[in-house]
Amino acid sequence: MEKELTNAKNRESNIELLRIVLILMIIMHHLIVHGCDLSLISTGDYQKTNKDALFLFLNTFTIIAVNCFVFISGFYGIKFKVKTLIAFVLQALFYSVSLYLLKCVIYDSPVSYSELRRSFFPITYVNWWFLNAYIALFIVSPIINKGLENISKKQTIILIILLFIIGGGYPLVGYNFYTQDGYSFFNLLIIYIIARYCHRYITEIKNILPVYLSVFLFSFIIIYTCFSQDRQLLTWRLMAYNCIWIIAAAALFFYLFKKIKIKNKLINKIAPLTFGIYLLHDSGIIKTTIMTFIKSMNSKIDNNFTMLGILLLTTLIIFSICACIEKIRQIIFKPVLNYISKKIDTYQIDT
Repeated sequence: MEKELTNAKNRESNIELLRIVLILMIIMHHLIVHGCDLSLISTGDYQKTNKDALFLFLNTFTIIAVNCFVFISGFYGIKFKVKTLIAFVLQALFYSVSLYLLKCVIYDSPVSYSELRRSFFPITYVNWWFLNAYIALFIVSPIINKGLENISKKQTIILIILLFIIGGGYPLVGYNFYTQDGYSFFNLLIIYIIARYCHRYITEIKNILPVYLSVFLFSFIIIYTCFSQDRQLLTWRLMAYNCIWIIAAAALFFYLFKKIKIKNKLINKIAPLTFGIYLLHDSGIIKTTIMTFIKSMNSKIDNNFTMLGILLLTTLIIFSICACIEKIRQIIFKPVLNYISKKIDTYQIDT
């Protein structure tokens, strides 16, 4: 998520384009899972409709986006910087507090000081699970990078296999202490290590498009087959972040974009807005408003093509509005970050 790929002038536009596509996929995934109630599959309470194949197809495609974001970080390697960590915290703090106060204003409700206090600690209280897990990965990344540089290819493979054995049983046996259903630091750690391995030993994959399509279609067929046989709990587990083919599809999707040769300044300017778009659209009153709208549309529309159009259009509108807000926030916060950065540099020189 952070800008570790290269310096600002030489960021790879193909990977920046991938980041934009991934945030669009995440928005779509949230619309389907929360707005169209696909998350009810996890409890076995999902009511079947004639749009189930569409929702499952779209979710199988978009579920890889979070893993792919982490894969990008792992492939290029997180470069830990205090300034970047502070930027993460300030960004999360801004949206956490602002969205809570906005909710109080819109609903004309009194400020709860306990909730307000919690909003000032977005890193320790789980408002965005990915934020908490990713910051943990960001903090320990220097140790992980150093460790992986000093072990052999064989040792790295053994490490990955062991981590999969420890945390990969969820699709078959249910809740896993380490990875849960992939919403965890442990799962991000596994993907990061896989990506570091790929960076060192797998520069490209030949015939990447048919390989990716094969994995994607295999995943969808298995998922839809389980769903059609009323195995809702198993269906949900097979779409979990820590499912092996979901991780594999994320890695293959990355290699698809890695082959693209493109340089585009506009793409490079839009891509750094993606993390803010994630935070803004997936929390507080914004999330509630979006999901209420999609639930309403889903209950009124039976046609698959019309519903697909609504989902695509809503995704683009959310992306555009949130991107504009995040850009304004970045402009406002830039002097603050520059001041903090100078203080940090001064302290490091003095000490």
